Amino acid sequence: MLRRAARSTFMFALGLWSTAGCGDADLGERAHTETLADAETLADGEVASDETDTTPEVLDVAPEAELPPTDSASTPDTDGDADGDAPLACALRPLPFTPPSQPTPWRSLASEAITALGSANHRGQDVIVAVGEPQVLVAKFAYAFVDKDMTCEDVEVWMQREVPCGAWELVGRARTSDNPDDSTECENHGTRYGIEDDGGRVFFEIPEHARFDVGRYPVRMVLGGDLSVASFDLIVVERGTQAIVTDIDGTLTTGDDELITEVAFAIFNETYEQVAYPDADRMVRAWHDKGYLVVYLTGRPDLLRRMTERWLEPRFSAGPLHLTDTNAQVLPRNDAVGVYKRDYIAYLRQQGLDIVAAYGNATTDIWAYAEAGIPKERTFIIGKHAGEEGTVPLTASYTAHLQTVLSFPAATHPAPPAPSGGPDPNGWW
Repeated sequence: MLRRAARSTFMFALGLWSTAGCGDADLGERAHTETLADAETLADGEVASDETDTTPEVLDVAPEAELPPTDSASTPDTDGDADGDAPLACALRPLPFTPPSQPTPWRSLASEAITALGSANHRGQDVIVAVGEPQVLVAKFAYAFVDKDMTCEDVEVWMQREVPCGAWELVGRARTSDNPDDSTECENHGTRYGIEDDGGRVFFEIPEHARFDVGRYPVRMVLGGDLSVASFDLIVVERGTQAIVTDIDGTLTTGDDELITEVAFAIFNETYEQVAYPDADRMVRAWHDKGYLVVYLTGRPDLLRRMTERWLEPRFSAGPLHLTDTNAQVLPRNDAVGVYKRDYIAYLRQQGLDIVAAYGNATTDIWAYAEAGIPKERTFIIGKHAGEEGTVPLTASYTAHLQTVLSFPAATHPAPPAPSGGPDPNGWW
């Protein structure tokens, strides 16, 4: 019942988006009661948010890519480069991740039954951490749109230290956590790691001797029972690295209801492409090309990570993506999504990031950025709240604003590229 209530809370939050706009505190309080009924109907569904792709994400390989040898620790042969330019040859033939060839037996018969509910929806939060600090990787393993946790099962943690052509390294093993209201031999971490452990979680700290230096590194956590994968990134930064923060819904997209429409289409196995503001991609690219770390900070629940990635990656420059950790953080109020954004920006500052600008559209964005100490003259708000409380107003596109970004100086402490470089070391993986 507790888990069902949590699902209903999330879907109710989606309903608030559709009626009030994500993070719009003044309208969110007036959401109609019939939205709750709609939300509960959705919560009862078992259709994954990406039903058009029912195959668990096992290989991170483009269709035309050549598969590497079966030994995941092998490295590609770059001797064929006639000019001896190994980095270029590496960039043209990166080593994709290949999970172990054979699954391991499930620890519980119930686990195999969970996989029949729907496709895997595993995910992790991209980690931004200062060099020398503990590197803790957090992932969630769950199935179907109901987000049923996979508990008490074994996971392998793989990373690539020399991106994009180095060997994939097994950095450790972990076990998914139990639900807090159940009693088994599996641990529930509570809030020890700063995130509420609601079950199906992996909290893995990279051993100190194996920590990663400054750079961007792909993480692949593999669930042993069916070899499905949670994919995310570790970004290790020097203190002083300069960054910008941007919301997504109603800020890069033309409205908060764009997400609701895509979710609704997915329920009926249809697709919908969210519409972006004109030149939103060029605005983000301009900051990226000047060396700033682009942090996508959204009030979307983390179970929509894959949907979010599929929309961002073809359109926008690469950057760490952070979604909410709990359903309560989704609610469009200052004390919910506002506090979540404020606190995450505070964390980024603790890791030494210098946040020079922030983009949003909602009253909660304005509140969170002000609480986080971002100057109003670098708080850019688009949409109906543009210019409120001394923020910089943006029109119905980013076209005119492009000149402002282009005139901004290049980052003096730029974001880290992938260590091995390549044509676009800051691209998506």
